[in-house]
Amino acid sequence: MTDPARGGHSDGQHAVVGTDDSAPAMPVIRDHEKYAGSPYVLVDGTSRMIGWQWSAPGKGSPEFVIAGRSAIGTLKVLERFPLTEDGWLGAWRSVARDPVAAQKAAARLAKRAAVEGESGLPRSRPGAERMLIVTTNEVPGHRITQVHGDVFGLTVRTRHLFSGIGTWFRTIAGGEMAGYTKLLMDSRNQARERMSREAHARGANAIVAMRFDCNEIGNFMSEVAAYGTAVTVEPLDPPATTAQP
Repeated sequence: MTDPARGGHSDGQHAVVGTDDSAPAMPVIRDHEKYAGSPYVLVDGTSRMIGWQWSAPGKGSPEFVIAGRSAIGTLKVLERFPLTEDGWLGAWRSVARDPVAAQKAAARLAKRAAVEGESGLPRSRPGAERMLIVTTNEVPGHRITQVHGDVFGLTVRTRHLFSGIGTWFRTIAGGEMAGYTKLLMDSRNQARERMSREAHARGANAIVAMRFDCNEIGNFMSEVAAYGTAVTVEPLDPPATTAQP
């Protein structure tokens, strides 16, 4: 829904013109960035990270968030804002407390706009709205019209010393190691997102034969890679129907 006073959309789905000159326009949120669970952040590795989070169905509305890293490397939400234009401005003012974080986030938004079409790219471009990711070699009901090559996303996380001590006690007591579960879930989501960004940049709208690969580096770092083949797919023509007498 358009708000003439603000000059843009405020439904969390479309770019808008911000009312604060220091804040970039609110970004378009793609379908593949709406997975429930771990927050999606624009830039990782800074003290404050701006992004958004979708909740499981029936457990709350999506929100803009400011996140940080916990001692074991998992994302932790520090602040929450409504998924509106005003919420975006509030989140941006918060991340701007760290000038380095704000600078990197602004650079990411500018690149995102240029690559993914938020600044004039036709909306009909394949892959501009949605990235379909499957583990099969074909997409049922579609045909592959173009192969763009292999794509991958990679993340490397280090484990905290004290988390290893907790793991040792857990192996004695039994039960799920929730910290490691969250760490691996965050890592896989981030690797998949980076793979999807690369596919978008190549003009693809789907990734087939997607796989995850996990390894340890030096007994204290975990590597997670997502990889697959970026393709362009088109729906098959619907089968012809015969009129019934």
